Order: sequence, then C-alpha cells, then structure tokens
Amino acid sequence: MDLIREILLTIEEEYQPGKGYIKGFSLENYSKELVAEHCDLIYQDGLIKDYSPHYSDNKIGFFTVGPLTSSGHDFIAKVRDQEDWDKIKEKVEEKRLPKTVENFSRVSGIFVGNILSEIIS
Repeated sequence: MDLIREILLTIEEEYQPGKGYIKGFSLENYSKELVAEHCDLIYQDGLIKDYSPHYSDNKIGFFTVGPLTSSGHDFIAKVRDQEDWDKIKEKVEEKRLPKTVENFSRVSGIFVGNILSEIIS
C-alpha cells in the first residue's frame, strides 16, 4: 500500500491540467513493471482516470497514467500526512484486515471522522 500511496502522491504532483496524461511515468527505487502493475490496480479501483500500457516484445515498454479521479483525491487527502498514514497502516495490521485500497479508505475515513468528532466536541 505504500507504493500505491506514493504513486498517487506523485501523480497529483506531476500531472499538469490540460495535458490529459503523464507519459513515461516512473518512480525511483521501483521497477517499471512493478509501478505499472500497481498503476493498473489503481486504475481498476477508480483512483486514476486512465492507465495505458504499451508493450514491446511482450514486455512493458512504457505506460501513461491519467490524473486522479475525485475518489483518488479523496483518498490522498485522508492519507497524505505521514503520521496519519502510519496510524492507519497500524490499525489495518492490528485488525488483520486485508490490505486493499477499499479497507485503507474505510479505515482512513474512520480516522478522519474521529478527528472531526474531537474538533466538534
């Protein structure tokens, strides 16, 4: 899940409105294939608008990614802060939940809801 979070934060930072997509997307310390696979998962989960792989000799040559969807922006807003992210990961581990985007989104929503309740009280 750390990689998915990092991908989303990077897309948010690198995407330029009106460009449509980011071509040749990559992250340091991760293979192109691993990043591409996770971008595909993020796309399937509806957090980015587009993911288009381009293959050569049955290997991924490059891929493009689109901007974040509103769901992608919502997810990143809840997990942007590193301390919050660490607490959310800890809760998912503690409760032995499957490490899915949906579960992290739900736990982060509860986390944010608890903070809002404290503010209101």
